[in-house]
Amino acid sequence: MMKFYKPVLLLVLSAGLLSSCSKSDYSIPATPAQAAYQNDLRDDFNSDTHNWSYTNTTNNSSIYISDGYLFYTYHPSTTVPGNIQQGISTSISSSANFRLETSITSDNVMGLFFGANDTAKGFSFKVDMVNGRYALYNEGDTTHAPLPIYGWTTSNRINVNGFDTLRLEQVGDVWNGYINSTQIFYTTARPLLGDSVGFIIAPGTNGQADYLDIKW
Repeated sequence: MMKFYKPVLLLVLSAGLLSSCSKSDYSIPATPAQAAYQNDLRDDFNSDTHNWSYTNTTNNSSIYISDGYLFYTYHPSTTVPGNIQQGISTSISSSANFRLETSITSDNVMGLFFGANDTAKGFSFKVDMVNGRYALYNEGDTTHAPLPIYGWTTSNRINVNGFDTLRLEQVGDVWNGYINSTQIFYTTARPLLGDSVGFIIAPGTNGQADYLDIKW
């Protein structure tokens, strides 16, 4: 009996070794890389394509385009009102990745806002260029005051004497925030009630934006 089983055992082991070699030489076909975003809306402010410009004499604010820049002024002369927001409609949503980027400078507080609609003010990624600080806020709505997600935090990545590049990305269920290509925060993504994206300005601010790039 032993003479019968040994050759069979050797045959089985040899077949297993050959099968193993065959599998190790097989290359799995590469899956073509899928584009991260399907849409790209970029405004370099060479013209007022997206109707940014306006003047409001009631709160002494204005927005205008000149020499490839978007300029903001906001100097209310009476009781200090809230921030002003001016944006454009997109189709970003909580269910897909998106990437927002701009280059801005100001003499006070300015930043990006996103996810707003007619009643909800969305979220903001702001920079205080006087004190070298940043913050991430839920800006509330018509009945709820703004609340910080990340309160004002000092960062040496902020260039208080020139332009700063702000970028916010949703990747899966996480928001990542960057200033001048350095990541400075991450947090769980919040639901967006709207798809408007644009700029937020605090009272007493003169600001400029070089471009706005929205990918989703």
